[in-house]
Amino acid sequence: MPRQPVQSIENSFVKGLITEATGLTYPENACTETFDCRFLKTGEVRRRKGINFEIDYETYTLTGDALRSASAVTEYLWQGAAGNSNNTFAVIQVGQYLYFYKASATLSDTRNSLGNIDLNPLDLSTYAVSGAANPYEHPCSFASGDGRLFVVSKHLEPFYVEYDPSTGAFSGTQITIKVRDISGDTADPYEINERPTATVATVDVSHLYNLYNQGWAESVLIDDDNDTSISTTVSNPVTVWDSGHTGASARSDLPSNSDRWWLFKNAQEEFSLKQVASVTFSSGSAPKGHYILNAFDMDRDTASGLTGVTTTTSGEYRPSAVAFFANRVWYAGVDASGYNSTIYFSQILDDISKAGNCYQLNDPTDEQFYDLLANDGGTISTPAIANVVKLMVVENSLIIFATNGIWSISGSEGIGFTAVDFAVQKISDLQNRGRLSYVDVNGVPAWINAQGIYILKQDPITGGGVSSLSSNTIQTFFDEIPKTSIPYIKGVYNQDDKCVYWLYKSETANPVDRNYEYDRVLVLNTETGAFYPWTIGVSSARNVLGIMVVTGSSIETSIDNVITSGLDDVVATLAEDQVVANTTATVAIAPTTKFLVEYLDSGVRKITWAEEFCTTYEDFNACTAGQGVDYSSYFISGYKLRGEGNKDQRTSYLTLHSRQETGSSVYLQGLWDYRNNSSTKRWSNPQQGYLNRANVDFVTRKLKIRGNGLALQIKCYSETNKPFNIVGWSILDTVGTVP
Repeated sequence: MPRQPVQSIENSFVKGLITEATGLTYPENACTETFDCRFLKTGEVRRRKGINFEIDYETYTLTGDALRSASAVTEYLWQGAAGNSNNTFAVIQVGQYLYFYKASATLSDTRNSLGNIDLNPLDLSTYAVSGAANPYEHPCSFASGDGRLFVVSKHLEPFYVEYDPSTGAFSGTQITIKVRDISGDTADPYEINERPTATVATVDVSHLYNLYNQGWAESVLIDDDNDTSISTTVSNPVTVWDSGHTGASARSDLPSNSDRWWLFKNAQEEFSLKQVASVTFSSGSAPKGHYILNAFDMDRDTASGLTGVTTTTSGEYRPSAVAFFANRVWYAGVDASGYNSTIYFSQILDDISKAGNCYQLNDPTDEQFYDLLANDGGTISTPAIANVVKLMVVENSLIIFATNGIWSISGSEGIGFTAVDFAVQKISDLQNRGRLSYVDVNGVPAWINAQGIYILKQDPITGGGVSSLSSNTIQTFFDEIPKTSIPYIKGVYNQDDKCVYWLYKSETANPVDRNYEYDRVLVLNTETGAFYPWTIGVSSARNVLGIMVVTGSSIETSIDNVITSGLDDVVATLAEDQVVANTTATVAIAPTTKFLVEYLDSGVRKITWAEEFCTTYEDFNACTAGQGVDYSSYFISGYKLRGEGNKDQRTSYLTLHSRQETGSSVYLQGLWDYRNNSSTKRWSNPQQGYLNRANVDFVTRKLKIRGNGLALQIKCYSETNKPFNIVGWSILDTVGTVP
């Protein structure tokens, strides 16, 4: 029976892994399965390098397993410490402690290293909230600004860290977040404009507190019944209302919550009970906020000097999200009823003492100076918010990711946020949980929740404020990640290779600390949109705990010999001491993706840093000699139906094109008719795809792919310790003329 020849070229895999397609709808330039490869924007597929300890790595010894038992591990890159752009530190939370690694490079090699760990880590127990069962099982959140590092966690008092370049020491200072009591004591039993028939001694104490909080606590000039001169008598207007003054008898009631004491002043600007009858009742509540209280322990008794006023507290909960935006520190995520929907922002941080001043400077109950100022602090309450998960700055807006949606805060006039001009806008109903997966991709947030992978970008179909990156690409693959692992996924973005790296655990973990031991990486190439996963060579003696992209700059010094002008002789002193010169320069640190690794060294538990750079193509072969972990890099092409899905096809020859690299190797197999297991006898025999040659950039090799069927895939996989870099292939098929 005659057959028709069909020539095809597969020369680009820029789409990476695609799972959301069938055997009849599979897109070009994608693969159905892959692990441990890199998919480049050129269309090439290469084997990833091994993950190994960084060059000149340093280790730090942990004191037994207790430091990680039921404890969180998280990391943050602190740039510009002490206001110097050359001070870059990797900040690591391991349970109860914060560790600080100095990022540096050399004049000859901008590959960075994380050495010089500060041997006196900050002990978080200093900031633990009383009564919290285990404050270290929750990850810290970080933000930097004004040369300082701001730190919050669910059961820690907020604090900031300062770095002293002269001593190399780090110190922490607790932040007490303070607010004006603008709500007052809600236990007040009286209506807003009700003047209770009572005395100061018998009135409900909550009402008396509210009067004080509305400005009645001030000592003011009292009418002495002398209309020709200003009185010198000073007293509390509530007390005077209750006891009377010269020319006016005591009243049988007390002021209401709508009364303002300064409305009852006479011509001499004195408080006078004779004016009460002439002032019309106000139907609205008088301004509150005379007292400034601790936001999370509102002790109204101590502030007012009264006894029995309601104390409002968030219990053991404190902010779990922090950001530095509009020259202020922002706090949110207090998981206590009545606090969960409140966003706190400090006054403009022209002085570090204002970091916790989340209130307006002027007293809102004052007669004259009550105005809200642009540089004031305050709170924003959005009752629709359930619990805040994450705060991120995007251009002129602060984005609030909550468990029941996403909101933004920005200036209403487009000139940036101020205390007197802002707008709150809901972006999406998308639910969010874990706070570790969020990454900033050149000013655009991307993150993971239980439903998939998202980016803050308007969806062209739904018109919503977010778009799914996984729903049409790798959703099936994503759904295989255990739901218990989702809250612990960690993400970073590397501006150098334009890739996002998400660490995740492929199996359900227990207890809590095991959730921070990762065995997979999901990579997103933001230039092409390609997803591709990696494995990590972990074991009982070695775990990957975190991930970070280190970049910035550092000051480095080299010591050079001083030589003569003829460049022949080294200059020396009369005592024959060699003369040297110090060369100091600012070195740009190349963005590098780092893995935080914990490992056992002769029974001692240590932490250090690793990178993807090892050309033996093993993971962690520096941990223990001869015990590096091999991994298989492979990819399987999409389904090719040359016979339109109902006619037999056969492959005459496949010509593989690869980039030349000494020692390269790759094996190819043909997979016929959708078979996903070699035991089905529908996989062709493996063949070596490389034919190494000298003095060429690319090499080719012609292979015979035996077999036949309705659909064909090509599997490429690695050989131990050897790289590959596949450009593509050309296939000559023959197809039957009839089904």
